[in-house]
This record gives sequence, structure tokens and C-alpha cells, in this order.
Amino acid sequence: MKALIFSPASLFHLQQLSTLVKQKTNTRYRMLDPTDALHLLRYCYLCDDENITDIYQQLLEELDDSQRDRLMSYGLAATAMPIAYNAESQLTTALRAG
Repeated sequence: MKALIFSPASLFHLQQLSTLVKQKTNTRYRMLDPTDALHLLRYCYLCDDENITDIYQQLLEELDDSQRDRLMSYGLAATAMPIAYNAESQLTTALRAG
């Protein structure tokens, strides 16, 4: 799996997401590991927490079209944000499906 390359602004939002998710779930994602970064993005994409959803949307807005297309190919971006649901109870199922 090829790692995504983020701009400084995107990295800022990614770090914010990492911090918020760690506070909420006590799970730490290593950003140097592409798999962990994708797991973080999947959690944020499926999360129903308003703060996480807002920052995830800001991250998506910072990406260029090819990066956004790549996230869409992983099932982590869409033209519209998904209907929010309880990501904590659904995360394991979603990770297995991806």
C-alpha cells in the first residue's frame, strides 16, 4: 500500500484528528504507519462526533483531486459525508470490510 502524501495544512488536521480520537477512544494511531493512518481516517469518516466530523471535512477540503480520489477508492471519502452513526460500535466491522 502506497502512503498518502499530505500537505502541511492536511498534516495539521490529521494531527488534530489523531489527538481527538485518542482522547475519545484511548487508541493511539501511529501516523508513520500507513495502515494506522488509514485506520484513523476510516474511524473519522464513520464517526458521529461533530468535532471529529468537522475536522475530517476540513482535511478533505485540503486534499487535491488525486488524493481525494485515492481516499474514495479506500471508501474514506464521498461527494457527501455519510449519515452519522455510532462509529465506536461499528468500527471493528468497518475495518474488517475495508
